[in-house]
Amino acid sequence: MFYDVFSSLCAAKGVSCKKASLEMGLSNSIATKWKKTGAIPNGETLNIIAEYFGVSTDYLLGAETKSTPSAENEKSPAPEGAELTPDQIKAIEKIKNMPPEELARKMAALEAVLDM
Repeated sequence: MFYDVFSSLCAAKGVSCKKASLEMGLSNSIATKWKKTGAIPNGETLNIIAEYFGVSTDYLLGAETKSTPSAENEKSPAPEGAELTPDQIKAIEKIKNMPPEELARKMAALEAVLDM
């Protein structure tokens, strides 16, 4: 599933999967691994890929049907005029670097608590 999204994004950008991987600083054979094994990249790699294509990591994982705006057009996570505390910044960085499987487990647990 991930590979299909990655492959489609490469085609839309007019680059081969191998060339896109190399331009992102990844192994030239990583896309083949994703295709053959169905593997999903770790959080850090997902962030690199999302930035390269200007989409969200949710889009890469199939959780969104449309891509989100590129980083240049995204709004700050804090309300306009508000500043994030150092603890909030650390929390955001921790989440951004979290493996997708762990993030999914934590989100499910949070949703379960909120539904109570």
